[in-house]
Amino acid sequence: MSKTPHDLCQAVQGTILSTPSLDLRWLTLADAPALQAICESKQVAAMSGSIAHPYPEGKAEKFIREYAPKIEEGDAFVFGIFERSSGDLIGDTMLGINKRFISGEFGYIIAEEHWGKGYATETLGAVLAFGFDTIGLRRISGTCSVHNDASARVMETNGMVRDGHTKDSYLKWGVWEDEYHYGLTRPEYELRKAQRAVV
Repeated sequence: MSKTPHDLCQAVQGTILSTPSLDLRWLTLADAPALQAICESKQVAAMSGSIAHPYPEGKAEKFIREYAPKIEEGDAFVFGIFERSSGDLIGDTMLGINKRFISGEFGYIIAEEHWGKGYATETLGAVLAFGFDTIGLRRISGTCSVHNDASARVMETNGMVRDGHTKDSYLKWGVWEDEYHYGLTRPEYELRKAQRAVV
């Protein structure tokens, strides 16, 4: 990372990450109602350690406002996930940045009606490329509940390796949940990219 995260963030403001089916772009306040509706789903909340249910009214707008300064400082990159065929917002994804260790942590949500379409796998692939190729991170990590087989598959499909298991990691609806930890380093990413290029 020859540039600071702040410099990089300024350089990539407005960046759109494209996949075969999706466009990932900065969230704006105009996206708040659609994001609110996604987060109000009990099934979406069940797969997340941080989304409450019922989801408070106005919480999506508050989230977008609160993350604006973090994005400006390069502490996080937050993208809305838009289905290209319909133009609809179907989720969001965030890459939190640890400036000291030149690393990032990935997270995402996808609207329940779009589960099983491969959109999370496409999203993570785009975020990994952005984190390693554009920002120059050394390592990207992610977590999921031990019961969330779909998210585990998303990370494994993108080459991430399970490297930890935390017991009683967070309290969800009165039950302590365990989490799996996944990670991918720059050398692992570059090797995988080179191998895929010759297939």
